[in-house]
Parts: sequence; structure tokens; C-alpha cells
Amino acid sequence: MQMSKADKSDAHGLAQIIKAGWYRHVGVKSLDSHTIRFMFCARAQLIAKRVEVGNRFRGMLTTFGIVLRWHECAVSAKRIQSEQYPITR
Repeated sequence: MQMSKADKSDAHGLAQIIKAGWYRHVGVKSLDSHTIRFMFCARAQLIAKRVEVGNRFRGMLTTFGIVLRWHECAVSAKRIQSEQYPITR
């Protein structure tokens, strides 16, 4: 590889790489493919955050002696506000 960074030398270096067989053609994914992948990753991150917040919430409630199962976290705020779990303030 040459040390200078002129456009001409870059083009020459790329041509040598292609001739030597070090270059492998890579297909470009479609915009739809990128959009779908983005949506799946965003959904996975949201689910992870939901689980993290639920676990922290349950951990804080154990300080007051309230033990909830994992699936009860979604409705636990309503249950805590009710008389079922009175918390003195």
C-alpha cells in the first residue's frame, strides 16, 4: 500500500486490492430491511427497560414488606394505592 493519500494513489491502491482478490463484494440491504431491523431493536430495548423498571419497583417495595410476583408489576401501582397494601406516610 502506498503512503500518500492523494485520490490518484487511493484509486491505484484500490485497484491493486481488487486485482489481488482481497476484495469481496457485499450486498447492500434495502431500506425496508433496515427499517424492520430498527423496529425489532427498538422493541427489544423497550421491553428490557420495562423489565428493568419493574424489577427496581419490586425491589423498592420489598423494603416495605410487599412482595410481588413478576407479572403483578403491571397492576401493582393500582394495588398499592388501594387499601390492600396500606403504607403509612
